[in-house]
Amino acid sequence: MSILPKILYLFQTLPICLPKSGLSLPDLTSYYQATLLTKLTERSQVAVTKQWKTLENYWATLPIQNIIWNKDIHSKLYVGNNPQIQALTTFWRLFNPKYNLVPYPSPMIPLSLNPEYPPGLIDNGLPHAFGIQNLQLYHVMEPPDKPSMIRANIPLWDNRDHWRHIQIKHYLNKNPNLQQANRAPDEFEKLCDSKIPNNHLISRLVEIQKIISSNLTLFVKGCQTI
Repeated sequence: MSILPKILYLFQTLPICLPKSGLSLPDLTSYYQATLLTKLTERSQVAVTKQWKTLENYWATLPIQNIIWNKDIHSKLYVGNNPQIQALTTFWRLFNPKYNLVPYPSPMIPLSLNPEYPPGLIDNGLPHAFGIQNLQLYHVMEPPDKPSMIRANIPLWDNRDHWRHIQIKHYLNKNPNLQQANRAPDEFEKLCDSKIPNNHLISRLVEIQKIISSNLTLFVKGCQTI
């Protein structure tokens, strides 16, 4: 395990498949997948302000983090000519359908610059509408026992916010399947929505990946519960 920290950095830049390991070695496949999931997680965290996010946004036509939440990842819109972005989108297109890490629809679906919500492509003020930073689907959902989060700020709405609310209600009524997003977020979604940077993120993602993996042996599953 002493060499593992030295190769984690390389895992984040090498779009290759790695074999599984035996009991005496780290599971390189899980660690490699976790390093790529780390980039997707940090992509969604507003608190993470790393320079590589700015650089990759320069190459992409839309926010790369949207590929986590959308049903159709619209990969051609994100990839551009950057091989790092190509590797990331390809990995997610193969990984999520296999493990269903993020069930669709997710409460974390962004409404701004999202091809699945057309008004968000032309409304530059939507990310901070209704007094909420990074407006997402769970902000506008109506739980059975309380009003939506955006309605808590109704006295502060301007005319544009009232029009946005009408657009969002129409979008939800037109897509009733989105009501399935009216649920508690899972562990991966909580990490992506964290308002502070997460410590030991790769280790936490490895644990999540192992839990959802359908290829775990009974021995490993038993060890994880100890």
